[in-house]
Amino acid sequence: MMIMKKLVRSHVILSFLLAILLSGEVYAQSSMKEVVRYLTSEQMAGRFPGTIEDSLAQCYISEQFSLNNLEHHKGSDSYLQPFEYTYSSFYEGVLRFINLRDSSIHTVTNFGLSNHYQTAIVKAKCSFIGYCLDRGVLADGSLRDKAVILYPSKTFIEHTDEVSNWLKSLKKIDMLQLQPSGATSLIYLFNEYKSHQESRRFIRKRIAPFNSTDYNTEDKVIKIQIDTSDFFRIFSKEEYNRYNNAVASKQIIPQIPLDYDIEIDAIRYSNIIQTSNIVGVKRGESDKYIIVGAHYDHIGTRKGVIHPGANDNASGVAMMLELAKKLRNEDTYHNIIFVAFGAEEGKIAGSKFFLENLPFPNESIELMVNLDLLGGLKGDSLYYHYSGKDKQTAVKHIPQLESNLNLIKSKGIPSDALPFIHARIPTIEFYTGIPIEIHTPEDTEDKVNYEGMESIAEYLTSWIKKISAPLLDN
Repeated sequence: MMIMKKLVRSHVILSFLLAILLSGEVYAQSSMKEVVRYLTSEQMAGRFPGTIEDSLAQCYISEQFSLNNLEHHKGSDSYLQPFEYTYSSFYEGVLRFINLRDSSIHTVTNFGLSNHYQTAIVKAKCSFIGYCLDRGVLADGSLRDKAVILYPSKTFIEHTDEVSNWLKSLKKIDMLQLQPSGATSLIYLFNEYKSHQESRRFIRKRIAPFNSTDYNTEDKVIKIQIDTSDFFRIFSKEEYNRYNNAVASKQIIPQIPLDYDIEIDAIRYSNIIQTSNIVGVKRGESDKYIIVGAHYDHIGTRKGVIHPGANDNASGVAMMLELAKKLRNEDTYHNIIFVAFGAEEGKIAGSKFFLENLPFPNESIELMVNLDLLGGLKGDSLYYHYSGKDKQTAVKHIPQLESNLNLIKSKGIPSDALPFIHARIPTIEFYTGIPIEIHTPEDTEDKVNYEGMESIAEYLTSWIKKISAPLLDN
């Protein structure tokens, strides 16, 4: 009888402890669900930067930071870090092709310019380079002060045989290589393909990196878009056929000088959006910082339909706030900065601004942790991408804890980690995959895997505590 009483008592105690444990997990799930539900509610209208709904999200996240005892960023009396960025822009001006033989002028009314330049003033001779750059041409100075024209051969589009495969294997036009050649501008055609998307895909395949100016302010090569019909006003059908015939024979014509000058005089007008990052700090003992970031913005409404952005990225914000809560009463050796980035959908503007305005040197950042798309756990697969200085720091940072999760190394996603990666700051991204609902009205709260999010939160809490231990500072 005594043995039976002990067994019953033990069972009651175990049940009680299990109930406490499960209630903690359920509470965490409920807490993250509350965040996601609020951020994806109809009143938030997709959280587009610069809107009233964007401001509501800032207030909500600031309140959560306060509840988790986070301090304001150094030198600030608020959690908000205001900034502005260019959402869209257009140019007004004129583009002319001047015939050097008879001085006739062809004026182009439909043209585009890259958004990197406040003004664009070009006066240069034109030279046709096809769709690849000959190394000799890059080095011999023959492109200096010229406007070079990129155009895909019809062979590239029409052939699927060995000629097409040869074309695809050719070296991309590298903007960073084109710049030292002395070329003033790169002109490319934007309607050769059936759709704008196909045209953009071609450009991305043939120009690398096309958006290099985002991180290379020294890039002075102006990128110009013109219509195919305007191109054939300055490039004869005979020359174009000669070019295509050469391509069909697997020959590269380095360049074809044209009897035209180009003149551009344009000024950019911009649509400026004002928004904020939300920054909270958990103080540690060292002078090092671990940055935990997640973007809170989304794409708003399109054609009157709200895009809620549950997985992208209300899930990441909920995860960040859950980590702040779980670490609230923990002693961490390194300082931890929690950042809800604004305008990630706006060319990653928030994380760029944050990094450019740090109150401490980049070298003080131990690690940047980016949380994005964390609501779609399938099975136990959690993806991560690490970018670090060397193998020693990689061993220090890459997750190695025992877990029920299956951590899979991946290529990463284009998100707020990019500015840190380009600055050579150790960075790790976590995500659960790219959902088919991304950037659609179907990215809704009911599709989020909250049980999976809790498993991830438990793991990341233990991992952050480990990488913030004093031993890692040696």
